[in-house]
Amino acid sequence: MRIRDVYGGVVAGGLAVLAMAGTAVAGLLLLGAGRVGRLDQLAAAVVGMSVGAPAVVGASPSGGLPVALNGRIDVMPLGVSVVGAVVLGVLLLSHPRTSLLVRGTTAALVFTAGVGAIARVARGSLALPAGGASAAVEARGCPGGLGVLPGGGSSGGGTPGGGSSGGGLLGGVLSGGGLLGGGSPRGGSPAGGLPGLGSIDAAFSVPVGSAVAGAAGLALAVIAVCWLCGRFPAAGTGLRALRWPALAIAVTGLAAAWALGGPMAVGGLLLALPLVATGALLLGLGVPWTVRADGVLSCVLDGTPAAPTGGLLALVAAVVLLICGLVVAVARSAASREMGISSAGDRQDPAPATATATAAADDDATAADDAATAATAADAATAATAADADDAAIGGPAGISDGSVVGGTADDRVPAAAPGPNSVPSFLGCKRDALRQAVVTAGWAAVVAGLALGGLAVLSAGSAELGARAFVFALPLLDVRVAADPWLALAVGAGAGAVAGFAGSVLADLFARRRFVGWRA
Repeated sequence: MRIRDVYGGVVAGGLAVLAMAGTAVAGLLLLGAGRVGRLDQLAAAVVGMSVGAPAVVGASPSGGLPVALNGRIDVMPLGVSVVGAVVLGVLLLSHPRTSLLVRGTTAALVFTAGVGAIARVARGSLALPAGGASAAVEARGCPGGLGVLPGGGSSGGGTPGGGSSGGGLLGGVLSGGGLLGGGSPRGGSPAGGLPGLGSIDAAFSVPVGSAVAGAAGLALAVIAVCWLCGRFPAAGTGLRALRWPALAIAVTGLAAAWALGGPMAVGGLLLALPLVATGALLLGLGVPWTVRADGVLSCVLDGTPAAPTGGLLALVAAVVLLICGLVVAVARSAASREMGISSAGDRQDPAPATATATAAADDDATAADDAATAATAADAATAATAADADDAAIGGPAGISDGSVVGGTADDRVPAAAPGPNSVPSFLGCKRDALRQAVVTAGWAAVVAGLALGGLAVLSAGSAELGARAFVFALPLLDVRVAADPWLALAVGAGAGAVAGFAGSVLADLFARRRFVGWRA
């Protein structure tokens, strides 16, 4: 173990955490999140959520009544997650693979500790907008507003203070806007709900344990990918080739968001670009997203149209996958050519130590070499004379009736090999080899695309829960879950990846053949 490797791991883990924090701050600034709470605390919460930790939200009236709302938001801002993973992986792969264990272990420890420290400060207060939730509930046409809550007029009693028009404690506070709405004349007070409630105190936090566990899992996943890239050079070549399509997608998406929605759209897309890209890709491939809502407020989502599958998104998904397959195939072909050239150079150029030893041996055996050289020269002259006589008798070099030769003089004439019907340049191989290479590429692409889309479907799933509590009574208000079937995503991704890999490899081979034929012409 070298100290340099330890320092490299510390730098990799620290810079990955800083990159995630910077991305979170930039996205929140563009979204204008400073109006809701302190920017540093909100950014810390986003970083904690990016490794899988949920955000816990609570709200209660400041009047001291035992009425409160509690919620849980479990959504990963994958834009922040991808930035941290990319920075960590690039820095780990910037050094030889021999020290990956030391650097990876150190980086994982630093990264986990950094994310845990950030999650520790991810807690603070929120400024809730007035009337937002109440207006949304009424706009969606929920029956009786929130009067169906316990203590409301439409359901009789259930909590102390029931009445005939929704004036119960839990029902009156919520339906009047004291917690959800932030103010309504129905409750008889500026804060809404019951008189004398005053303002609403809302706060958020991120569990440190969940953030630490998620950060450790993310770091281990990045280290495993780095090990695979070092162990299998083809995997590393494919990942390096995919950085250009990924960068093009990111730049195009951010530019479109700026043109259509301005800075706020760019901020949201910066935090959730992988979520949007995964959703569009899965919909294009025919994998639907399901939305399930339960609870009293589930009527808010009634009538929400389902996202369509196929159509224009199918064309976009096909083009993206084909471009990725073509880029990977071209990169692998170029890497194979470079590897072949370097191997040939290594065989031709001896190492300096070998060359020195060979020269010393040659100096010790000069006399014997001179004698052998003289004998070889005599034999070569005799063979050349016999070959000239044979050529004169048959009208050309042996095996060629039309007298065609390769070379300019009769002394260095060599029989020209007859070209076969499938002969191609040696670095491309024959057609059968190209087909075999396309099948191999399709297999690898199927595995990678299937695992990638299946994993992204799992990571892209989100949920939000909201409940109310008064005294010893608890009521689930809303439970929303959005997800795509990961097994279907894995199967569809494997099939689409196989087709894209095969087509990309075949197209790359055809382009290379045309370029070679044009050069020959």
